[in-house]
Amino acid sequence: MRLRGKDAAVKRAFERLLSEVSKIERRELKEKVKELLLNPAPTFMERYLSQDAKDNLQKKLVKAGFIEPEGVLFLPPTDEPGIPLQSFCSAPGSCCRHHCYPGGLSVHTALAVAVGTSLASAYEDIYEIEVNKDALVAAVSLHDVSKSFVLLWGKGGALLPEGRIAGTWAHHVYTLAELFHREFDPFVIEMAACTHENPCKREDIIIAFIRAAALIAEVDPVKYGVLREFPQGTLKLCHSGALELWLAYLSDRSPTSR
Repeated sequence: MRLRGKDAAVKRAFERLLSEVSKIERRELKEKVKELLLNPAPTFMERYLSQDAKDNLQKKLVKAGFIEPEGVLFLPPTDEPGIPLQSFCSAPGSCCRHHCYPGGLSVHTALAVAVGTSLASAYEDIYEIEVNKDALVAAVSLHDVSKSFVLLWGKGGALLPEGRIAGTWAHHVYTLAELFHREFDPFVIEMAACTHENPCKREDIIIAFIRAAALIAEVDPVKYGVLREFPQGTLKLCHSGALELWLAYLSDRSPTSR
């Protein structure tokens, strides 16, 4: 599918994104981020190749209250989880709200990383503090990566329906599930989860995203180190109140009309 006038903008945005990722100092993290951007395959689907496994997952999500009993669970349509359904550069930034064109995901993500790193630098300069930019760049670079295997182009250029999980668009939960499955740093997963909601006001909703993703990835988010459990079963983010969570949220708040 041709982008016409947007071709150059998409290419430039993706190159800028990769350039920012190349600045991550932690080599292992840098390579994992780069690999997922260049090969955005839904590897968590290794757990759901059979129809029985998919049906059981739907039952678990319904029981946990993350989807409605009558809801249809949209999973990435693949029998080969190690192969991308489309490239990062061909995916849209959304289905209808912003950057809704092939390659829009690259433009949206490059902008989000630019906003996040600029804010981080401002906080470091003004308050003379150190921001974990490695984790921030990793989280924001990947916060929408699952749009490449959820927002798929159908006949005539229409996008396939996405559905919702835990009160948000499915791609957000699937991104977190993929990060769990690929064993990303817990702080990166926390930050990625915060891009959709304000961690200062909506931590309970962010925790629901993480719990749903952990259920899909079949991991314990407390043992993994993303959530903390207190007496009476209360859950909190492990880094609740951290500046980086707020910066991750702000990075995705910039005007995104183009």
